[in-house]
Amino acid sequence: MKAIILLHEIYGVNRFMDAQRQKYEKLGLAVFCPDFYNGRVFGYDETENAYPYFYEQVGLDSYCRVWKQVDALRTQYEKVYLLGFSVGATLAWRCSENPNCAGVIACYGSRIRAFPEVVPRCPTLLLFAEKDSFDVPALAERLEQNPNTRIRLFPGEHGFLDPGSGHFHKLSAKEAEAEILRFLSEESARI
Repeated sequence: MKAIILLHEIYGVNRFMDAQRQKYEKLGLAVFCPDFYNGRVFGYDETENAYPYFYEQVGLDSYCRVWKQVDALRTQYEKVYLLGFSVGATLAWRCSENPNCAGVIACYGSRIRAFPEVVPRCPTLLLFAEKDSFDVPALAERLEQNPNTRIRLFPGEHGFLDPGSGHFHKLSAKEAEAEILRFLSEESARI
């Protein structure tokens, strides 16, 4: 059996993450969704509180916790994948160097730009919005130099996959979800 770890954005394990969990369970994956906030959930209108909360209470070094979870799950599952959103995508990106990861999918991880030195050891799919708080094309150009890294840019803004977000982009979300499923299918078939 295969497992996937879902990593939430600054809002916590909200309805969007619950929907993601259900979607991947229906695909037959064992789904794990660590709650870095211990049950606390921020509304989309609480961004000004959610950002400092994440950085003060969790931080981007919490990828070490995810790394350990990947290692532990790998003893029980044939393959372990990571799928992260926003800050969760950055955590997933940092874990892409873990040899126990079968694949990493990082959706609009804007803080990935702080860790361009990461060289994925597993197939890694980065999905970015064309519009974000940084120069997306420049980062994409730099990161696609890595042999295991595939990058797709989608019309829209940060959070385009989340129907609850003010930046939800229906067409881009549909295309990105298809890209994620294609990636998982391809990587799952690899020996």
